[in-house]
Amino acid sequence: MEIAEQEKQRLNEIYHALSMKHAQICHGLRHRGFELDSGFYNGHQHRSPDGDRLMDYYWTRQARGPR
Repeated sequence: MEIAEQEKQRLNEIYHALSMKHAQICHGLRHRGFELDSGFYNGHQHRSPDGDRLMDYYWTRQARGPR
């Protein structure tokens, strides 16, 4: 299943907002003495048309054919 570039951009915006809210909540709870253990790793980046590296907060692998 291929996701259109516009849909990927919208999902990236949504996941970026969730990631920022996660950081705010964790910071506030740690500041109040709570010990937290959470996390996720995406780490996928792509190059913009200008050559800059941009983080993909939402990323799906391209489907591959049979081996």
